[in-house]
Amino acid sequence: AINRLFCILTTWREPLTLELNVYCPSDSQHWFKNSYFGAPGEDKFECQDPGDNPIHDPRHGWVQGRVTEAPPDDALRRPFGSSELRFQGSLPSVNAVTKFVLRRQCRQQLNPDVLQDLWLKLPNLQEIHYELWQSHLSIEQEMSDTGFVKTIQHIPASVTKVTIFEDFNESFLELYALGRGILAEINPGRVRLPFRKLGGAFALRSQSLEHLSVAFLIDARHFFDACQPSWRWPRLKTLTLTHRAISKANVHQTNKLFQTAAQVALSMPELQTLTIWHGERREACGFTYRREHGSICWQGTVDLRLESKTLEAWEKLAVTYAGRVLTVNSNVFMEDITSHGDAIHHLGLHHVVDRVSLQQIRIENRVSWL
Repeated sequence: AINRLFCILTTWREPLTLELNVYCPSDSQHWFKNSYFGAPGEDKFECQDPGDNPIHDPRHGWVQGRVTEAPPDDALRRPFGSSELRFQGSLPSVNAVTKFVLRRQCRQQLNPDVLQDLWLKLPNLQEIHYELWQSHLSIEQEMSDTGFVKTIQHIPASVTKVTIFEDFNESFLELYALGRGILAEINPGRVRLPFRKLGGAFALRSQSLEHLSVAFLIDARHFFDACQPSWRWPRLKTLTLTHRAISKANVHQTNKLFQTAAQVALSMPELQTLTIWHGERREACGFTYRREHGSICWQGTVDLRLESKTLEAWEKLAVTYAGRVLTVNSNVFMEDITSHGDAIHHLGLHHVVDRVSLQQIRIENRVSWL
């Protein structure tokens, strides 16, 4: 099907967005009735609250819209298997495609090599928007992270904007932590541990980008630690990264990260905004620099004291590129954060994930399997 699609698109002349999806028709017929897969019959533009039409399937743990039983591990893993997407021979180049999209409704895990092959056949590709899922097998996660290093290194030179979002469901991870089933020893950990080399690969590739947002797949500390004093980012305008320990580590460690980020940002003359954030159940925190206002802002469910060295580092950046004295803002809010989707919404970081995907995340994570 991919070969035929690419052959057809070779005749196209107008700029195109290529969006792919892979799913099994039975995925939404059993345990995952409240999930979105992009299957026929789903309204991809408006997500309906499941309360509008209560789900009732006692055999699969649903009674009048309530979860009464959690799926076993093998059923939990099934929609997140490796995709069998294959090509027959070499794909033809498609000049018309300028944007590639794969959203989180695709639970299937695509081999990083497959993505690389697809992108290399799009010579005029300018933007990549890729939403993947955290692997449901620890050994597959290690292989995927390692393979993705090469994929990031080979992003086509024509690409100027990259948005990567790694999704997860905390209820799934809590079920895996119970150690049920014969594959319990290779269940994913409750806490995702980013691969340091992958953070370095993004740092290296970002030097020729204009916009980069990577959520949960890498750690901001790994990104900035990999940056070398001789590196320059002549075109980078926006940078958005996640750091899980932003409010969990001691205050000094978090401030050190912000200081390192400010030092690296001095080599980004076109930088307009830089954000380091994290979101999960009951937590939403974000640190943002805005060149237009010559400001930094901390916002979230907990407060954070910014050290004098941190303020001095960002003051230097504000004076250098904004030509003004640094403004410091803080906003602690009390909203109910039930998922990372809620965190994104309340932090105002809507650019890190597709609009419809964000609606899906917030609705799906209202259901607890425990």
